Amino acid sequence: ADLVDHRIAEYFWWGTPLLLTALICVFTVIKTYQLDPFKPLPSDKQEKTIQVVALQWKWLFIYPEEKIASVNFLQIPTHTPIRFEISADAPMNSFWIPHLGGQIYAMPKMRSVLYLSADQEGDFRGSSANISGEGFADMYFTTRASSEEDYLQWISSAKKSKKKLGINEYETLAAPKPGYHSPEVYLLDDENLFEYVVMKYMHPKEAM
Repeated sequence: ADLVDHRIAEYFWWGTPLLLTALICVFTVIKTYQLDPFKPLPSDKQEKTIQVVALQWKWLFIYPEEKIASVNFLQIPTHTPIRFEISADAPMNSFWIPHLGGQIYAMPKMRSVLYLSADQEGDFRGSSANISGEGFADMYFTTRASSEEDYLQWISSAKKSKKKLGINEYETLAAPKPGYHSPEVYLLDDENLFEYVVMKYMHPKEAM
C-alpha cells in the first residue's frame, strides 16, 4: 500500500509541473503568433502602405500611393492599419515607434514588413533601436497620428511642395551627415525609388 501511495504522490509531483509547463508553452505559442508583426491587422478600413528607408542618420518615408515623401516626419490616420515596408541604405538599423508597437530591423538589400495602427491621436517619437554610428543619437522622427481629415489635409499640403525626390536627389539626401535633419516633404519623382534602394547593393560593381 505504501508503494502505491508513493507512486501516486510521485505522479502528482511530476505531472503537475509538466502539465503547467505544457499549458504555458501552448499559450506562449498562441500569443506569439497573435503578435506577429508580419501579420496583417484586422480592420474594416483599407490598409495604407508606407515605405521606410533608414539612412545615415535620418529616416525617409515614401507614400507610394500619394506620390510624396518625407524626411523625419511620419503622418498616419488613426484606426487604420499601416503596412510599413522597411529597408536601409546604411548600416543595419531598427525601425521603432514604442507607443505603437515593436521594432523591426532595417537592413540593406532586405525588405521587412511591419503592421501598426494608432488607436489615438497624438505625436509620438520614433527612432532607431540599433546603434549605427556617430549620428545615431540624432536619428529620430515624429509620428503624428491624426484624424482622416487632418491626414488628407497634410497629404494635400505635401503635394504642393516644390522639392522633388528622384534618384539624383535621393543620392544627395542619402549622403551621410551627422546631426538632426529637420523634417522635409517632397514630391515623389520616381515611383520605383524604394525598389531602387532595395536593389542598390544587389549587383557587384564592375572592376575598375
